[in-house]
Amino acid sequence: MSNTPLILDQMSREFVKCGDLLVRFSELEDVLSRYASPLLFYDYDLRDELGDYALSFGGSCAHIDYRTRRFVVATTHQIDGRSPGDVGLYDPDAASICTCSEHKSYEFDQMQGTLETKDIEIFGFSGATRSGRLTQHVWFKVSPAYGDFSVDEICSVIIVGYPASIQSWDVDAAHVKLRPFSLVANFAGKGDSDYLKATVDEDLDVDPNGLSGAPVFFILCKHEQFRVELAGIVATAGKRIVQFIPFTFAMPLLNLK
Repeated sequence: MSNTPLILDQMSREFVKCGDLLVRFSELEDVLSRYASPLLFYDYDLRDELGDYALSFGGSCAHIDYRTRRFVVATTHQIDGRSPGDVGLYDPDAASICTCSEHKSYEFDQMQGTLETKDIEIFGFSGATRSGRLTQHVWFKVSPAYGDFSVDEICSVIIVGYPASIQSWDVDAAHVKLRPFSLVANFAGKGDSDYLKATVDEDLDVDPNGLSGAPVFFILCKHEQFRVELAGIVATAGKRIVQFIPFTFAMPLLNLK
């Protein structure tokens, strides 16, 4: 039996450092949900018929701020042959999609001369945020010194995403209602391939389809001080096991000029 619920109960009256904020543990899942969105695609073939609602759903994604630049992180398998230029975020203020202006992926390793297989993609939205778009989106700040923690500091895992089954999605009626879903899990070490793994004690009460790309957060404790760090993004999700890509895989892409 996992001791994660007991640990979280003991921490419920404590605060945790989340970026520049101090957040009560009882409010943490709500706060972390702000750093995730549905990953959307704009269907240009349907724009004459549906206008700004010519959208399709591609799972979840994580919002990050790195060196004052704004990015979305998702997995390669979510793109599934779509053009990166079609990838976007829903802007509730404008009631329309905002597409990315920059894209980075492990398409080719020039040093080794070989194809890379890391399942991760970066999409840039700095231009949109500078121009006043996406004002309701919040971006998780990632330090250039990312990774300054040990496995022994990990107390728990929180995952926030957008399973397709709980979204209200009727583009014909120009209606979009997006609902985040969060879960607390146990860190279970190494998963398949290069993935890490988190587990829950009981089956999820929702279909996990759509959690790919969702941000995974570690709750860390050192010297009795709690803080949140981005652990990675979901690669695969089942009813009890979630495998995720370590965020260290994204850092080389973020540092590309």
